[in-house]
Amino acid sequence: MLAVAVLVTVLGATGCAGPVFENDSCVQPDGGEDFRSADCTEPGALRVLDVRSQSEFCRDIPAVTTVYQDWDDSHKYCLGPPDADPTTAINTAQLGDCAYTEGDGRSHVRVDCADPAAQLQVLHRVEGYAVALNECASVPGTTVEYEWRLDGKGGLAQLSLDNIYFCFGPAGVDPQTFVELARPGDCIAETGATPEWVIVGCSAPEVAYRVHGRADGWAAAVTACQDTPAATMRLMENGRGPMQEPFTLCLGPL
Repeated sequence: MLAVAVLVTVLGATGCAGPVFENDSCVQPDGGEDFRSADCTEPGALRVLDVRSQSEFCRDIPAVTTVYQDWDDSHKYCLGPPDADPTTAINTAQLGDCAYTEGDGRSHVRVDCADPAAQLQVLHRVEGYAVALNECASVPGTTVEYEWRLDGKGGLAQLSLDNIYFCFGPAGVDPQTFVELARPGDCIAETGATPEWVIVGCSAPEVAYRVHGRADGWAAAVTACQDTPAATMRLMENGRGPMQEPFTLCLGPL
């Protein structure tokens, strides 16, 4: 009886263990939240890009799209398309790198900043699930906020903590010239593009106005520039964050 009990215990401990996949092999969803071994040419197959421990993240692996872990397996599998180009993976983009949005407007692809296709540049990047709301509200020049997140499968279904939050601004624009940073004494010019206004040197040929005053917030915008005699026009721009509070520049001649 004792031998039988030991045998049952061993079978119970090993029989429930999840499958073990090798690095660079391919897997296929089995119809649920688990995976089975597969040929890399099968439609929908994913390649095992790396095998990591439960405590490690997968977000630093170029072209990774999915993280899989079975509760009975001590390994975490970092998965991605077999034919993905790692050089275009947005999850590895760093400060100053460029990207463009694909046709759906939601997918972002990393691209060389010298490429004519470059639309956006990374102004700020934050890793991890505990990302503060409105992370980009204090990042001047942000026009696009984007959260990259892995698809969690198995024991990690819908619970993946491997996310990255990006604040993007227009490609090819010096972040120090964003009009949000303008202060009295600065000069600005109209671009006819995005962003519409930028800070320029006051001796630049394209200069249009000098900033003679500035007011921040909705309340200040009502009376902004009334006490600025040199101002001949107001420029009010919407801010970011939950309240979308604007800032107002009091503009006039040089």
